[in-house]
Amino acid sequence: MANTIQTKRCSHCKQFKPISEFCKNQTRKDGFQNHCRACQKIYAQSEKGKAAHIRYDKSEKGKAAHRINQKRFHIRNPDYMKANIAIGDAVQAGRLPRPDTFSCHYCSKSAKQYHHYKGYACEHWLDVVPVCIPCHKEIHYRT
Repeated sequence: MANTIQTKRCSHCKQFKPISEFCKNQTRKDGFQNHCRACQKIYAQSEKGKAAHIRYDKSEKGKAAHRINQKRFHIRNPDYMKANIAIGDAVQAGRLPRPDTFSCHYCSKSAKQYHHYKGYACEHWLDVVPVCIPCHKEIHYRT
């Protein structure tokens, strides 16, 4: 599908540009980023972009920031964490097969994760479907 499109609209500057002006991103439907290279460069040089880069930086400062963000997420989402631990324990004990032995429930690609389609409540911890990473992101961004 990515070969058929010739131009794309940048979501930042709102201009239509040739597809060669966009970086590849396999998680997107068309296979390319939403922002053109020029807008991405401007963002990366801004204060907000620099702060985002530190979060994903491999340096000690970046790792510390990542640990802080993880801890904050775990504190704010205890049900999510408990549900994921239950899945990991079930896979390790053999009560659930590994998700990569299945195809994605939505697109038939190779699954990489399980999705808690009924939520994270205790009674639904093992009610899961295997999904690939792009479909799992799409499910959570859509809701």
